[in-house]
Amino acid sequence: MKSFARLTALFIILFLASSMFIPAGRAQGNETVYKNKWALLVGINSFDEGQLNRSTKLDLAARDFKKVLVSKAGFSEEGILELTDAAASKDAIIQASGNKWLGRLAGKEDLVVVFISTLCFPSTNGEVYLLPADLDLDNFYTTAIPFSEYLQTLKTRVGCKDMVVITQTIFSGAPQMVSGAKAEFGVYNVSTDESKLPKNMVLISSSKSDQPTWGTYFSDSLQAAVNAADRTKTLEDIFKFASEGTIRSTIEECKGCKIQTPVFYGNNATRSIRLLGAAREGSNTKPEAVRSFERVVEKLGQARAMLRYGKSQNALSLLETIGESSRLPMVDYLEGQVFAKRHEWGKAAQSFENAYKNSAQSIYCSQLANALIEANLKTEKPPEFYWHKAYKLDPHNIDAILGISESEGNEKESINILTKALSDYPESAEVHDRLSFAFKKKGSMNQALEHAHEAVILDSDSWTSFMNLGNLLMAAGNSNEAQAAFRQVLDLNPKSKEGYYMLARALEETKDPEGAVLALEQFVKLSSQDDKRLDQARKKIEELRKTISHN
Repeated sequence: MKSFARLTALFIILFLASSMFIPAGRAQGNETVYKNKWALLVGINSFDEGQLNRSTKLDLAARDFKKVLVSKAGFSEEGILELTDAAASKDAIIQASGNKWLGRLAGKEDLVVVFISTLCFPSTNGEVYLLPADLDLDNFYTTAIPFSEYLQTLKTRVGCKDMVVITQTIFSGAPQMVSGAKAEFGVYNVSTDESKLPKNMVLISSSKSDQPTWGTYFSDSLQAAVNAADRTKTLEDIFKFASEGTIRSTIEECKGCKIQTPVFYGNNATRSIRLLGAAREGSNTKPEAVRSFERVVEKLGQARAMLRYGKSQNALSLLETIGESSRLPMVDYLEGQVFAKRHEWGKAAQSFENAYKNSAQSIYCSQLANALIEANLKTEKPPEFYWHKAYKLDPHNIDAILGISESEGNEKESINILTKALSDYPESAEVHDRLSFAFKKKGSMNQALEHAHEAVILDSDSWTSFMNLGNLLMAAGNSNEAQAAFRQVLDLNPKSKEGYYMLARALEETKDPEGAVLALEQFVKLSSQDDKRLDQARKKIEELRKTISHN
């Protein structure tokens, strides 16, 4: 009997001891399990690049998720930062995920939820990119957000008890169509290596990586799952409910859609996270610097929205209300963009310089270089200095690459960086066009022609590419093909005096004096009186007419 009693007592002690070591966020029953709860919610349905806009209501998904977190999951309004549409710039998302908001607020006993609802682009470089509201399709890799790097930002800058990252990302092919970036075949969504996730982090994705995400079926089902749950339900319980709802909805309501299966990336411990339940403390105590950041982000979103609708003066007036102590580099950057939109290049250069001085970002630097060129300003450091600086900060910055390639006397460097750029933008007509110019300067005519042909194949609407091709064909002695290229120039740009001038030369070479006269007459008609080629063109017309009369 004594032996049995001792065993019973030992069992009770072990049971009590083990219960003491249940992680704070994974306790049983209805007890409160976190000190504070914080949520960063991103939803983007309206982009600076209008061709990205679609009627998927990805912004509403973030707003609706906020409502359910507050009404059902024990989050306070103060503990949630919502970045939707124009407010969800790349700078705002990255800084809010780091030391300006989440990294500043989240403590070691807290729960953090990150919800991102936007478009994505899976590149052939193996990375899936999140598309922020201020994405520049022409400089895609520098202005998009690599998802693996974003996860790394959360891992390193946010110290919390548990973190739940939820993504609803819809594939967009626009980066491939506009910038020449290449999409990875068969990949449509973000994913991660589960073994590389921290033990306290879970990623919930709206679909498998090889499945498209359709609309907001996933976020709708997730909200329904949270609403249906009680405090005893684990994150895995909520996920299963949401997953089943997503699969059912896409089958029943989305005609022609392939199945969409949400994915839970995490370990057994994170599956038992309790999302619901009030925090032990409220989220009302926030440093003034954090509150200031929230106000600035809100104003930046409003100013960016004004700029989209052509209200640049209203945007400037609003930005001027941001005090000097709250003037983050992204304020100066947006101000520079507004001035650039107004073609006030000197002021744009000053704003971009202020942004760059306080935060050495590649995009700030390349924008500064461009503004200096447009303003024709003579500064201590020329635009070329900033192009090279921007490239050093980010070798994927296509603006910097093209800027360097335009500099005189550096054909070898231009060929090197442009060739590397093709790995990012294999279908970029502009990169092939610039490579053609660089090889021409170097004297490598065969390679110059090869890239010139590729440029017009990729972009048959670029009259400048056809002009380059025609010039190269003339230099190679192929007047017949050159003639065809110059005619294409004039089809695309009927007022191109250069097109008529070069067409006349090609027609003369191919023994068509009548056509050459007509082309030169158009050149004379379109040219300004200070064009030094006018006298020569008039003399040539007379010579050709004499030739025609003799024949």
